[in-house]
Amino acid sequence: MLALNFASRDRLIDVPGMLLFSRTERLRYVANFTDTCPEMAPPGWNLYVGAAVPKPAIGDFDEAAEIDLLRADLREHVPGFDDARELSVAVMRDGWPPQRAVAGQGVRQRRHHRLRRDGQAGGRADSRAAPRIRHGLNGHGR
Repeated sequence: MLALNFASRDRLIDVPGMLLFSRTERLRYVANFTDTCPEMAPPGWNLYVGAAVPKPAIGDFDEAAEIDLLRADLREHVPGFDDARELSVAVMRDGWPPQRAVAGQGVRQRRHHRLRRDGQAGGRADSRAAPRIRHGLNGHGR
């Protein structure tokens, strides 16, 4: 995941919270922090983050090219982005993924193969139970 934090004296998005995108090169959402958490921005400023999913979403990718695609999407879909102040770009890769999920890798529900005499689910869980998740950072701080 890529997250580009930017600020503007002008209100660039008239949506409180998040604006989701589906037909862009990389941009998936823009969050308007000023409406939901005004204390995060100095008085007179509007604070935003644009988030993107690189290709491939898992594995190595060209960081500079992916950031350029995110900026291009922001220019196209957020009028005034070119006049905004870019604060930082975070690139999250490897290890435990952002949002704590990888697209397409759902968690299966546990199932029971029988009922106990009292009518409650019982017995051993299905062998296809959810995989264990490794917690913590991967040592790279990303």
